[in-house]
This record gives sequence, C-alpha cells and structure tokens, in this order.
Amino acid sequence: MKQTYMTIDVALCHDCNNCFMACKDEHVANDWPGYTAPQPRHGHRWINIERRERGVYARNDVAYLPMPCQQCQEAHCMKAAPDVITRRPDGLVMIDPEKAKGNNALVDSCPFGAIYWNEELNVAQKCTMCAHLLDDKTWKPGVPRCVHSCPTGSLKFYQMEPAEFEKLAQKEGLEGYRSAELKNEPHVLYKNLHKYTKNFITAGVLVNGDCFENATATLKSKGNVLATQKTNFFGNSSSMPWKTENTLSMSRLQARRPPARPSSTMTPRTWALSNCLLLDNRLGHKSIRNGEGRRSLFPSLFLNL
Repeated sequence: MKQTYMTIDVALCHDCNNCFMACKDEHVANDWPGYTAPQPRHGHRWINIERRERGVYARNDVAYLPMPCQQCQEAHCMKAAPDVITRRPDGLVMIDPEKAKGNNALVDSCPFGAIYWNEELNVAQKCTMCAHLLDDKTWKPGVPRCVHSCPTGSLKFYQMEPAEFEKLAQKEGLEGYRSAELKNEPHVLYKNLHKYTKNFITAGVLVNGDCFENATATLKSKGNVLATQKTNFFGNSSSMPWKTENTLSMSRLQARRPPARPSSTMTPRTWALSNCLLLDNRLGHKSIRNGEGRRSLFPSLFLNL
C-alpha cells in the first residue's frame, strides 16, 4: 500500500514560518473530530523551526530545521501508549483525541518534543500531517497545509509505495534526523541535513595583505581529498561540509595559488587546522558539538601566504 511521506530540504528553508502560520490557520479554533481537537493559539508549534548558527562572523551560516511529527514507523510514542496512539494504513501516526485526555505522560514519550499538552482541553496533541485534508477529496491541493504554503519548495509531500520512495531517498540523499540513534524509521526525511547536524570549515587567503582570488583550497583527511573549492573575489572559500569522523589533527586545508598569477613568487604552504576555535551555535562556548554529540574544535580562519 502507498505510504505517506514528507521531505524537507534544509538548504531551502529560510525560517519564513509560513508553514507554522498555515498550521495555526488550519487548527487554531478548528475542531476536526476523529483527527484532533482545536490547537491552542499559543504554546504549540506542531511544526517547530529549530535553528543553528555555525561559525563566527564574518564566516558563518545559519541553518533551519523544520520539525513536525516525524511519523515514525517505529514510533516511541506508540510503544509508550499503544492503546492511545496508532498508525493508519498510510503510515500516519495519530493520537486518539478522546483516549489521550488526561494523559500528560504522552508529551514525554516523543524524543523530538513533537507532542504538546493542551491545558485548556486537557489533552495531548501533535501534527497530524493534516490527515483530515488528505482524506477530503474536495481538498484540491492534496497536500498538508504546511507543504502547500512553503514558498521555496523546501517541504514536499509524497504518497508512494515504500520501494519507490526508497529509490527517491537514495537519489536525493534523504536521511532521517537522529535515525541512527533512535532506530525510529521516520516518514519525514531531510535533504542537506549536514547543514544542521555537521560542522564546516571555511577560510580566506591573503597574499601580501590583499584578498587572493581563484586560489584552490583543498580539504584533506588521511590523504583523502574531502572537498576542493576556489576562493572568490574576497579571497574566501565557501563552507566546506565536515562529514568525516576523523580527528581534527588528521586534517589539512591546503591553499594553492593558481599558476595564472606568475607575479607572486611565494611558495604555497599547507597548514594543520589545529587550536582553532568555533563558537557554539547557541551557548556561546568556544567549542561545538556535532550531530553525534562529540565535542570537536573547528576553525574559521584566514591564511596568510
């Protein structure tokens, strides 16, 4: 049977919150019997936009991670309350709005914090992926409100056979957030997830105090080339994704001047990227934790040739 999936491209999310507002518009003060009770105006974020800043000014970037219910195949919340939370044949995980009344413990059963407590109605609630709309054949867009309102195409919706979706996931490089840790097999998968969970290396090249354009910056680890880029007009190389588990001391960033600039006679050098600090995304610590929770030091530095 076809299953329901959502994909989210982290690189295309700009924190506009259109998805969040569309969710509010659909559910605040609207009761959908059999699906969910009305969402309160404040306090609930059924699609929460998490934020992470990487690097230090002026070499930094910000990534946004929309976080709806992950619609897990192996849902932790279902295991905690199988009589209250069930899965539909299309894969959507649903909280029974009647059976969930008075059961505040359901909130803590979700490792993603996607279940919220409605104080006024005394019931646990979460994103339903607008199941009431998906079941309504008169709803012409045929997708959840959050997907329908996304202006960049970051959020996409699919109803596909699992084998067909698996091929799409491999082609697009889709992956689940914290799936390796939680073994939850989510129906919400992310593209470019490394922009949120991984660290990156960036640098600038100066020659005789001036920005050096078109130098080749090569990131290596254990003799393997991880990334290669050209410096721009300002002598900067773009963010190089850090996707290796090797220690920092094994890494090298190599900046080579192109042969098209014979006026410069200085010999290219190689620097070990060590003892360089990167500010934590939110806490301001002079270190950062990667997606696996390991503490690492990563640099944002200038190379003087």
